[in-house]
Order: sequence, then structure tokens, then C-alpha cells
Amino acid sequence: MASFLLFLADAMRLACLALALFGLVGCASVVDVEPVNIATSVLPKQSPIIGDAGSDDMVLGLAFSGGGTRAAAFAHGVLEELEATRIGRGRSLVETVDVVSGVSGGSVTAAYFALKGRAALADFRERFPLRNVVADLKTDIDLANILTAWRYGVVNDRKGLPRWLDANLFDGATFGTLGARPGLTLLVNASDIYNRIPFVFSYETFNALCSDLDRYPLADAVAASAAVPVAFTPVVLRSYPQACDYATPFWMERTLAATDPASLGLRALAEGLKRYRDAEVMRYVKLVDGGVTDNFGLQGFILSRAAAKNAYRPPTPGRAVRLRRFVFSSSTPGVGRAASGRRRPSAPPAR
Repeated sequence: MASFLLFLADAMRLACLALALFGLVGCASVVDVEPVNIATSVLPKQSPIIGDAGSDDMVLGLAFSGGGTRAAAFAHGVLEELEATRIGRGRSLVETVDVVSGVSGGSVTAAYFALKGRAALADFRERFPLRNVVADLKTDIDLANILTAWRYGVVNDRKGLPRWLDANLFDGATFGTLGARPGLTLLVNASDIYNRIPFVFSYETFNALCSDLDRYPLADAVAASAAVPVAFTPVVLRSYPQACDYATPFWMERTLAATDPASLGLRALAEGLKRYRDAEVMRYVKLVDGGVTDNFGLQGFILSRAAAKNAYRPPTPGRAVRLRRFVFSSSTPGVGRAASGRRRPSAPPAR
């Protein structure tokens, strides 16, 4: 009898503990994962990545890698050096940039430069690298954050990084707002976690979703590119396959029909875009840090080249015949390997 009473007391204590934990979980922050992309029935024509508005005989492309605030600061330094480098007629190299691609921390600088042009060099350092972004986000290891992460799998949602970026850098700007320098193309790179492919914020990708890229906030795209899993909630997009009359691009048909595709990456992209067209398969697209699939921010350009219908793409025909020099710079704030790590069994230092 005594053993049964002890068992009953232990069971009651466990039940009380479970009820208490259930109550605490109910107090965890509600995570905002609602998609903000808008359906459209009018699809824009595919624009070339490299248009006609740049230098007569040179194409200049920049890719800014991931690496947090350090990567953003390094990318800003690259732009400053380009500004200080003069070419014919006194122009700076930064005025001749045709395409800028960014991933994670590098996407912050890339998007701000695409929005502001040369004016971005005047205040970006004070508006981002020197700011304590972490202080405004939920980064403390406390009970509320632990319970939120346990219940939802993430801590910071749309009220965190996207809102901070919009308030401190982008001021409500969308992709349609871009145009500080006509002809400059911005490629923001994220990762589609279910299709396991790079996701580029481009007209081609958004057309497959029947969604309006021009009305999509820059802050949310950059937040998707920098959404480190667990620390930040995935940025969610909704697919609207019935909203528009979508014509499958020739390269998708060619790639999906090929038994031995030239590019496995292109094949994966074609299959991913095809899934976006089936609401039963892919109603929502969930995006995380672009560094998961490509930490150098090169895949948007590489895949566009692989999908090209002819040899001169991605420039236009007119630009291609004038082209004499093609310069593409990939910038990453790397660190040297610690030699001591090769002489002892312990794990390398985290940095």
C-alpha cells in the first residue's frame, strides 16, 4: 500500500510539472510567419541580367559573400575602393557596375548599394556595420526564447530582422523602387529549404509563383538571405499558381526533358520551379540563409548563364557586340587557417 501511495504521489508531481510547462509554452511568443508576397495576373517580361545602360565595352559584376556584419563591412570596403579607382573621362569604377549579387551579410550591402547608388557609400557604415543589430533582436538565452524555439523551432520572426532592416536601411523600399543607377541588376540569394536549391529574388522565380516581385520589400528579401536557421524564422512566400497564365520557359522544358543535363544545379532549379506550379505539392516556399546552398552569391549568375539560349547571354545582343572586357569580382572576408589546429586533436576555434 505504501509503495502504491509513493507511486501516486510521484505521478501527481509529474502531472503538475507537465501542466506548468504547458502553461509556460502558452506564454511563448507567437511567431509571425505570414507571407507578404502578392499575387499578380500580369507577368513582366524577362529582363536580361546585364542590360544596355552600362559602360560601352566593359561589363563589371560584383558578388558579396556571406559572413554577417563582417561580410557587409568588407563589401562596403570593396565599393569604396571601386569609387576611388578612376577610369576614362574621370568616371569611377563604382559607376560602371552592371550587376551586384549578395548573400547573407553581403546581401545587406548589395541591396543598399542597388537602392542608393554611390550615395550608399556616404552613410552605410554608420547605418549598419557600426550599429549593434543584435541588441535589437531576440538573442538572449532565457526561458522565453528557449520556449519559443522549442515550440516553433525559431526565435526571431518578421518582427525582428525584416522590421529592423526596413526601419534602419530600406525605408519601405521594394524591388520596384530600385533605380538609383539605371541598368544595375540586384541579385539577392536565399535557400529554398524544401527543394534544397538556391533561391534568387528575380522576375523569373517570382513569375513561377505568379507573384509580383516589384512590390516585394527589399528588407524581407535581405532578411531571407540572412535567416540563419533557428536564430531566425524562415521567410515564407506563397505560391499562386492559378493567378496567372504562366508559360514554362524553354530552358525548363529542355532541362527537364534531358536525360543527361549539362548542369545538375540547373536541373534541380527546374524541378523546384515546377513544384511551385503545383499548389498541392508546394503551397508555401520557405527560405533561409543563402549561405546554406551558396555562400559566395554566385549561383544566380551561374544558373542564368547555364539556362541561356545563346552564347552571348546574359548581356543583350547590343551589349554583347560592344563587349571587350568582362570583369567579375567575388569578395569574401576570409580568415587564415589556424596552424595550431593541425597539431592537436581538439576542435578548431569558432570564428
